[in-house]
Amino acid sequence: MADMRLPVHLTARAPEGLVYLGTGTVAQAGTEGRPRHAEHVLTDCVFRLDAPLSRPDLDRVPPPLPPPVLPGLEWLSNTRYAGRRVRSP
Repeated sequence: MADMRLPVHLTARAPEGLVYLGTGTVAQAGTEGRPRHAEHVLTDCVFRLDAPLSRPDLDRVPPPLPPPVLPGLEWLSNTRYAGRRVRSP
């Protein structure tokens, strides 16, 4: 029997808009059951592209940068709460 799955058309979000990546197939998918519902919810998915991306497309869709370094708590000493215990509401 022939494989009857339809191709998945993939895009990536870039600052200038969506970039079409081509077609691909689902390599792995995770689902989770919802309480009191018969259907499952897609939680994660890995796609395999049917054709490699061109160099210009790779340059347009770079991997995400690591998150910026967040400040420590030293700045709290500059507030009116410096040295005081503050209770949560």
